[in-house]
Amino acid sequence: MNRKGKLETVSLFYWINSHAPISFLCMTLNVLGYACSASEFFKVSKDIQPDIILVDVSMPEMSGIELTRLIKEQSPQARILALTMYEDYDSYNKNKLSKREIQIVSLIAREFSTHGIAQKLYISELTVEAHRKNIMAKTNAKSIVGLVKYAIREGIVYY
Repeated sequence: MNRKGKLETVSLFYWINSHAPISFLCMTLNVLGYACSASEFFKVSKDIQPDIILVDVSMPEMSGIELTRLIKEQSPQARILALTMYEDYDSYNKNKLSKREIQIVSLIAREFSTHGIAQKLYISELTVEAHRKNIMAKTNAKSIVGLVKYAIREGIVYY
């Protein structure tokens, strides 16, 4: 509501982890669009000026935090609301994989050996092993099967 007590229309663009629109938002706000990846967001949102952009902090292609940074570089006036399933930011950071770790998880899921990963990424096998150890700790995976299940659940790989 505005200062005079009249209901204002607020336009919203949201970025979510599935193609299903958030129905409660559609009933209460003027939803201009939604995207399920950062690349889709930039394609769809370039011609619209929403009042609010709603982002999910944890997304497979790019985090909501990284997306927010890019949006603010292009549109400093943009108002962004970030949501997360994590109880605190430290938990999010602990579970966040680096780009290199995501590459390695993807190759592990595609059945590359340590040697194969090292050759493909131009790094040493010891570096691959160090990354694998960090990845296992961050994802709480107890085995490679658990790691692949994590990768599928988080959208790092698709089957």
